[in-house]
Amino acid sequence: MLRRVTPVRAELQVVPRWVSREYTTLPTRYVPFMVWSLVFDIACESPIRFAHLLRSGSAVRWGLADGSERLTSRSARVTFHPTDWLGSDEVHVMFGSSLSVSDEELKADPRSLVTIHAPEAATGEAVVLAELPRHGIEFGVIVFAHNDTEDRRRGRWRVRPELRNQLPEYLGALTSGFQAGNASL
Repeated sequence: MLRRVTPVRAELQVVPRWVSREYTTLPTRYVPFMVWSLVFDIACESPIRFAHLLRSGSAVRWGLADGSERLTSRSARVTFHPTDWLGSDEVHVMFGSSLSVSDEELKADPRSLVTIHAPEAATGEAVVLAELPRHGIEFGVIVFAHNDTEDRRRGRWRVRPELRNQLPEYLGALTSGFQAGNASL
């Protein structure tokens, strides 16, 4: 008899919070500015690991977050880092991987431009945590119970290959052993 393979389902608690820090590359010559981060604290009753999902249009960049320790709480961080405060409106948006957008308001303070979702989430489901509608960017995660993953060498991990058919098609590569990649919706 064939055994049906299904991922462990567990409810998650997702709590967003904004944090900032003053930044400058050379305090005596450059103007200090704020670097903002939107942090999502993700908690579960059992140990978890997750992958970042950065979507822009139909392209999705994914990356496995550090999962070397068996933790029941992890944080996913979206950081908005201006590249040149006085000379450019370009902002690096980092969430597992990064991309750049040019936006004066985003550079000054991203809090009013980001839509935060408070999703009801469970392990094994891809969820959108926040979005930057003006630029068509979504920030999401897919969280896995630690038992649905396997350790690889050098602190790396992957989703157990037998769960590939339970994942959305565009995320099948999470079972490959690669730590990051690109996919299309």
